[in-house]
Amino acid sequence: MAKEKDQMKGEVDSSERVGKADEVCARRDAEIDGERLVARVDGRDGKNESGQPAWLLSAPLGGYFVDQDPIFVRDPESGEEFLITANQREVLLLSMETSLPARTCLVPDGSVIRCLSLNPQKEPAIWIACTNGHLYSWTWTLDNPAIRKSTFEPGVWTMIHSTEEKMFSVSKGRKSVLLNGTPLFNTKHQLQDLHVLGDAQYIVARGQYAIIIGSKNESLAKEQNGPTYTFMDIPLNEGTTCLDTRLTCVANSDRRESKRRQILSIAIGNKDGQILLYDDILSIFAQQGKPNLPSPRILHWHRQKVCAVKFSRDGNYLISGGEETVLVLWQLATGKKQFLPHLTSEIERIVVNPEGDKYALQMGDNSIMVLSTSELKPIANFAGLQLIRPTLQSAAKHAKAADSKRTVTAAVIHPQNTHQLLLSVPSTQPKSENEAALARPFLQTFDFCTSRHVARQALARNNVTDFNLGPGRIPIAPPDVGLLAISYDGQSLATVDEWMPPVSDVDYLSSNDAASIDTLRATRKEVFLKFWQWDEAQGLWTLSTRVAAPHVRSRGEKGARGAGTVFQLVAEPVGTSAAGFATVGEDGVVKLWKPKIRRRGVTALKTTSSNEGADEMLEWSCIRAVELPSYNAPTFERVDSPLFGATSALKSNMANAATSTSAPSICLAFSADGSILAAIQNPPESSENALPMLHFIDIRTGNISRTQSISEISAPLSTDKAQSFPVAVEALAFLDPFLIIAAFGVVLVYDLVADCALRRRFPIPIHEGYMTKLAVDCVEETFAVAVGAKVSVYDLKATDAKFVTRCGNGTEVAALLSSPSKRGYTLVLGDATVRQLTSTGLGRRLQLPPPPDVAPVVNLSASSPTEQQEQMSNSLALCTAAEEKEADERDEGPVESEDDRPVVRPEQLAEIFEGAPSFALPPVQEMYRAVAGLYGRKPLRLKGVVEDARVAVI
Repeated sequence: MAKEKDQMKGEVDSSERVGKADEVCARRDAEIDGERLVARVDGRDGKNESGQPAWLLSAPLGGYFVDQDPIFVRDPESGEEFLITANQREVLLLSMETSLPARTCLVPDGSVIRCLSLNPQKEPAIWIACTNGHLYSWTWTLDNPAIRKSTFEPGVWTMIHSTEEKMFSVSKGRKSVLLNGTPLFNTKHQLQDLHVLGDAQYIVARGQYAIIIGSKNESLAKEQNGPTYTFMDIPLNEGTTCLDTRLTCVANSDRRESKRRQILSIAIGNKDGQILLYDDILSIFAQQGKPNLPSPRILHWHRQKVCAVKFSRDGNYLISGGEETVLVLWQLATGKKQFLPHLTSEIERIVVNPEGDKYALQMGDNSIMVLSTSELKPIANFAGLQLIRPTLQSAAKHAKAADSKRTVTAAVIHPQNTHQLLLSVPSTQPKSENEAALARPFLQTFDFCTSRHVARQALARNNVTDFNLGPGRIPIAPPDVGLLAISYDGQSLATVDEWMPPVSDVDYLSSNDAASIDTLRATRKEVFLKFWQWDEAQGLWTLSTRVAAPHVRSRGEKGARGAGTVFQLVAEPVGTSAAGFATVGEDGVVKLWKPKIRRRGVTALKTTSSNEGADEMLEWSCIRAVELPSYNAPTFERVDSPLFGATSALKSNMANAATSTSAPSICLAFSADGSILAAIQNPPESSENALPMLHFIDIRTGNISRTQSISEISAPLSTDKAQSFPVAVEALAFLDPFLIIAAFGVVLVYDLVADCALRRRFPIPIHEGYMTKLAVDCVEETFAVAVGAKVSVYDLKATDAKFVTRCGNGTEVAALLSSPSKRGYTLVLGDATVRQLTSTGLGRRLQLPPPPDVAPVVNLSASSPTEQQEQMSNSLALCTAAEEKEADERDEGPVESEDDRPVVRPEQLAEIFEGAPSFALPPVQEMYRAVAGLYGRKPLRLKGVVEDARVAVI
């Protein structure tokens, strides 16, 4: 096991100003307009006793910032400066004093925000343009909703305003400049930027390989009673990436001319890292014939493309940023450069406030940082959920679990702080499909109650601040953290990161064969299992143990060398002494991991953060390895055995393990008490008739107590062609006493008490391009399944889904999560928004307590006969002891009785008042009945227990 630490460079940034967090959370709860969608159960509306909808889907929180420059504004009364930006569904007024949203404005359902602009006719107000063509006006100093003003052509891309009532925009195809919906100029280039300057005197637009400049023709405007422009379409040789303009007025060199002369300066960034600076470009309108740009001034420092460029207010500096995470300030008079290095991500946009004393940087990790221009120190930071943004190419690659592991979101809910989400994120949002862009080496902690970023740190080595290009300008890919699990106490975190060398590093060793290249890369693959401990003093996760290659590539396969893929990582739900984790890999071995406390001098990597254990060190190791049986795919038969190895078919499969050509993927799940670990082996891809195998592993002994095949999902689900290929299990979970198995197009529920018999079979939506996600709610005793954008909630007592909904705009559910101590489900969508799906009624654990005369009954169907006898014997022993104690008290005579009021634990009250968000709490009457039932119950009478226990024995 490796003892060295990764060289990790990251930053842990958390907001210091959290005084208004509770206020923001309360305000958001009041603003949420939940989508009250009612399902039908057995022909009845899914409503509770009060007539409310049975399930509530909250409005989305968070989201990606729109691809537009943020807007600096100042409150006319208080003088406080704010920043206005937006995500897809709401406009955010960000306070630079608290780094929190001061006010938000939701747009109506069906509208997606595309861009913003100040409204000069009605200050303080802004225009909000949506992709459906709707245009809204919002006064950001008031809490009033946005007002719909007009409708343009759907697909308005960007717009700008002037002092007059004019609205400039780009058409849906990005090839026309519009004025109030009327085309002004058409071009063959797709326009990327649009600038309007000098009271709409000049219009500058940028295409990828062209620049368009328009100048208002005053003489023609008077003749035609409307604005008329003369446009110049100038092609460029280099591909452009960004643009900024600056219009100034200077005194005319000819003293006889009293009118001041205008100078239009343009800075263009290109893909080669150059900045082309044109100091005065208006001279092209005086040229005859084909226009030609004057010779530019070239500024070159960036190694890769320039993502953002901006003039300072006084025009003395040019600020640029790119993929190097370095802010560059160019002094135009002297050519000197000033650098601000080691930022968190690439710089996508730069904005200078009207006073020129602040810079706003919109970063590639879905965050906005505000810097002071004098000291270049951050004064505010606004970060959203940094979930990896799916690209168009990767959206079509969700076919199979083994091939789409990178597309599975690694996310968990903190078991103690159930409003915090932990997930692996990239250093910046990917712009291409290379491995360097898709890797997720960072951990983000996000509070989805307040929609606030909490912290971010590195989990693996990364090249955010280092040189990240190899020979041939090939990006250096960091490891990808694809698996994540947290212990039940929230103190331990386990991660799995994987890295493979690029194709260019091994292609010279191969025979120009794709299979040979993949084999060479697989033999050089690096896989690390890392265990982290929470350090309360520093407020971050510290590395405790790193295990290199926890699983090998394959067992018994010739030429299979190197580290193997880890299929799944799960955490024990409960524990007596210490938390634990389980992994299963490509070698078909299930490993259980537990920590050990050692004194100084051993090889563990990190000490504990408590003062009492300052001399103790925590080290994780594998305490047990369980090898699962292998497939012989061509001759596989059905296996049903109460004990491992009890049938000849299973023994034959183990004897012919070497004939398997590919390792099957494996799913894991712990039972609620942590005593059983279920593992399902999917058959190899080369097999046509093999069935998935289900194994139950005893955690105490490490033995496989039961093995059986799952034949219910082997047959086609319908005649649809999309369902004709073999079905594989994609997720499983325990909901005692049932085991839930989710596969393509179907969910199976097995009754563990009734000899693992099939209890229910639920058909689920079929989307060939997406994986099936499963989560269970132990409080409500329900489970949810998400496929694509559709989410379904099922009850074990019903034959159909209790609730079915489709997320807005057809956005894929990237992660479906639940917490053992929290009601409902948390949905993380592909657009970086979070939604809560919660039942509006009381949970089944919040029902009124039974009358005091009703004694508990021994469950005769939940265990084996031997265990039943032991359970009843223990009950009789307790009851006999109670009878003897009662007789002794009668013999001793009357004594003073102690306080026999019922004891109400804090967690019982928390289940009532904190079981759901404020917008999904049950009616006050039901909550009052639940509280009254806790405090009004009578002490349990032992005599009744004895009598009922005797009846149970008879």
